[in-house]
Amino acid sequence: MTAGHRSWLFPSGFGYVKMISSQLTSEFQVINRGINGDRLIDVERRSSRDFLNKNPEFISIDIGINDVWRRFDSSSPTSDFQFLVSYEKVINQTTKILLNSKIILCEPFFLPHLREHDKWVEDLLGKISVIHFLAKKYSLPVVPFNSHLNGLTEELSWRALAKDGIHPTRLASNVMAELWLSTFMENQIEH
Repeated sequence: MTAGHRSWLFPSGFGYVKMISSQLTSEFQVINRGINGDRLIDVERRSSRDFLNKNPEFISIDIGINDVWRRFDSSSPTSDFQFLVSYEKVINQTTKILLNSKIILCEPFFLPHLREHDKWVEDLLGKISVIHFLAKKYSLPVVPFNSHLNGLTEELSWRALAKDGIHPTRLASNVMAELWLSTFMENQIEH
């Protein structure tokens, strides 16, 4: 971190985070702590090392699709209740230690394209409901990645947004960056 600069921590992805970083003024330093394949429990375990001890002004959390994915590719499910408990623990630890940090939650997204994905969607929507519940409980903004990107599939092919339904293309990363910045501004978070 550079002294005198505001810091952002985005524990997710590289595409849209890089685009957000390029659109912020030089007073901001973006630190990306996302690790491919991580689930919420991994963020919970790493939170003190990754962001609690760095005293960022803003923290953006985009997690959950791997919690869904592991249920179906590794028979390692994360129940909505487990997801709630872990997510709330991350929020509580953050708000207790970083009294002045602002948290922004993001919906994980998935663009279903096969009939067998109906169960994925059901699981994902449970995780998204948890995120919205916690956002309401703690008065935190939510970036609606899933609902927005799925809405775009009415005009665009899902492949134009995520070739496998999960990993965003450059186009989707641009859309996500714009949506994140728009949500940020709509919620009048000082920057």
